[in-house]
Amino acid sequence: MSTLKTLRLLASRKVAGFPCAVVGLAVVVVLSILFMFSYQDALAVGYSIRSTPPRYVFVDLGANVGDSCLMFLQDPEAPEKFDFPTPPGKKHSDAEIFLFEANPTFNTDLVDLKQKLKHRGININIFPSTPVWTESKLMTFHIDLRDRHAAGSSLLADHPSVVQSDKAVNLTSVAISQWLLQNFLPEDFVVVKMDIELAEYSIVSHMAAMGVGRVLDYMFVEWHHWIIDAADPRVAKSAEAVRQLEAEGVRFPTYNTMTKKRKRSV
Repeated sequence: MSTLKTLRLLASRKVAGFPCAVVGLAVVVVLSILFMFSYQDALAVGYSIRSTPPRYVFVDLGANVGDSCLMFLQDPEAPEKFDFPTPPGKKHSDAEIFLFEANPTFNTDLVDLKQKLKHRGININIFPSTPVWTESKLMTFHIDLRDRHAAGSSLLADHPSVVQSDKAVNLTSVAISQWLLQNFLPEDFVVVKMDIELAEYSIVSHMAAMGVGRVLDYMFVEWHHWIIDAADPRVAKSAEAVRQLEAEGVRFPTYNTMTKKRKRSV
């Protein structure tokens, strides 16, 4: 039977009392309407995702007991005053806050801070006993025993404050470059504060190599230049990394406001 005869036969038949051709046309119309609504819904969802406002983020690397978090929030209890940047139309309390601290001594301090700020309507994310490094692995964190503040505790055994310390703990580090890339976008306003007792030289260099400047706006780094030899290759490498990150739009304001007398740890 020819194709033409087949089509004529189908058209002459009936489904539920209606010609097959009419039923087929009705099905096509219904499917077209459903497709149109689905397409419009998809557009609406896509528009909603694209129109989500950029995030305002504060990441504190070496949070201590949370003093720098209080400084960021311009809290009356902060030990120092420092005006961290805000995007247009935002307040410091609008920011998403992430605190990383390696020293287990300060675990309860960070939990207490989180609870206190929650009662004020401010939610923060804490990562206690969590050192930041260039990769995620089990690492030895050396505790400064010179005083109760453990001010020079460090991942690096050559830090002058821990070379004679026999106290250390094994902790799993976070690969901070990857963490930043995974969690934020170029459109977000991301402020990073870093005070990590010599580890900053390695981490800033790694950030530049990993292209983290794409998702950063400000880096407030306390460079521990007074306890590292200027001829150390880490110094030159980190300086080149800073130049690269600045060329990508990251700003590096001076950050040394916390006095050594008031600091407790990193």
